[in-house]
Amino acid sequence: MTMMRLTGWTAIEVAERGGLPLCKAADPREGARGGLTPGDARAVAAEDPALVYLDLPVQHGRADVGGGKVWLDHGRHGWLEMPARYDASVITEEDLTHDNQLRLLSDREVRDISESP
Repeated sequence: MTMMRLTGWTAIEVAERGGLPLCKAADPREGARGGLTPGDARAVAAEDPALVYLDLPVQHGRADVGGGKVWLDHGRHGWLEMPARYDASVITEEDLTHDNQLRLLSDREVRDISESP
């Protein structure tokens, strides 16, 4: 299954919106751990945001990020954030320019899309 890894403050924001638990990578003082609340993750991120992450499953180019939103792999446009009710197959260039409910994600927001073991 393909996974999207979000890190740092973006991971915290998405986890908070979707009610999802976060993870912390191992560091020299402490091992890795999961099940972090957004509050716990903020405390970790205040010291090192790169330690906080959230893995989201991606199915058919879509990742459900909660709050009625999905992130969609829209090919040449990259990843879009959009309302879950949208039909992604009919999004046009004009929609991307004029629809304030569609948003291209920055590289900082989508850190890594890779195949999980």
